[in-house]
Amino acid sequence: MESSVKATQNGIQGTIIESTGLSHGILNGPWVNAFWVLTENRIRSKSNFRRSNSSLAWRANQEFETSLALSLRAARPLTWPVVDADIPLNERPMFIVVTFAKSTIDAGNHSKSVLDAAEGVIYVNDAQVAASCAVAERGLSDPYLLIGIAELPPRSNIQDIATAGSVLLSDMSTIIVRRSNKSIR
Repeated sequence: MESSVKATQNGIQGTIIESTGLSHGILNGPWVNAFWVLTENRIRSKSNFRRSNSSLAWRANQEFETSLALSLRAARPLTWPVVDADIPLNERPMFIVVTFAKSTIDAGNHSKSVLDAAEGVIYVNDAQVAASCAVAERGLSDPYLLIGIAELPPRSNIQDIATAGSVLLSDMSTIIVRRSNKSIR
């Protein structure tokens, strides 16, 4: 079952696919393209593997990153740029990534898991990420991971990056508040 959520004041639009627990949508703002994904799966991190000698921890991390990459691929706009390693870095689009998560994993580690999962799907590698922001809420119950990704033109200046980052952070904050109020699930 799908349902739509639309809010035009912040340029946030979305689709909630209840059968998968995945919500996603398109964002309008000071960027070329942008989208968001909300998943309610448990977050995994490579740091979990480093603290464990278990191959199960590594496998769980790989499965998480693969699942996340598939979610990102499904949610990105049709106008998203082709990921092409043959294009020189300074001619590739730049990206801003904002993450909000509720888990026992710290902000840096959940952000890195997202950046790694996006490689080859959203961008060639995270050298194209001009800015990232991670917000962590500690807890085991009701886990979530909200990701917002915005594409900027190659060679965007620092003011454009900061402006787009600020707007993306604000949009992600709006979505997470709506989730807390149960209007996005």
